[in-house]
Amino acid sequence: MRQNSENKKLRISDDIREPIRFIKNNLKKDLVGAEIGVYLGNHAKQMLDYLPLKKLYLIDDWVNNVVKLENETVTRRSTSFAYSRALTTLKPYSDSIEIIKEESIIAVQQIEDKSLDFVYIDGCHNCDSVFSDIYIWEKKVKRNGVLCGHDYKWHGVRNGIDIYLKFFPRKLNSYNSVRGDWWWVVQ
Repeated sequence: MRQNSENKKLRISDDIREPIRFIKNNLKKDLVGAEIGVYLGNHAKQMLDYLPLKKLYLIDDWVNNVVKLENETVTRRSTSFAYSRALTTLKPYSDSIEIIKEESIIAVQQIEDKSLDFVYIDGCHNCDSVFSDIYIWEKKVKRNGVLCGHDYKWHGVRNGIDIYLKFFPRKLNSYNSVRGDWWWVVQ
């Protein structure tokens, strides 16, 4: 149990993103996964606390820490702050993680095909980047593994997923709530 800012006890499972809940309920133990787009490391920490992980690859270049949407650019906090915060947040998990400080398209070359149980994509949110991340990372996921991500309602994210599924049809699962919106497909 952990406590929120109002000092009420929360079960960690109440705050889990839906694709991660799906992974926990449907995949085996000793999971190997990857998160594309780590930023401050908060979601990675949540996965490390909740899932039976053997290893989690954390991919982010922490250089282009800018959200690029179709017609706008939103700058986040400084990249040095974000990287430092992620390292601090994830330090207790050093035996279970491998941080790859590269762009997704370069980092993917360091991972063997069909070696991951899941890939969680939450990097750049424009259509081209989402499509590219799905396309290059799906080859790394084992049969019956999960390819998933966040911000399904975002225009660029949804379009990238839709284009990918047009060429590589799979059943799309999505979940929307006041806590957020997610998507996932089983390979």
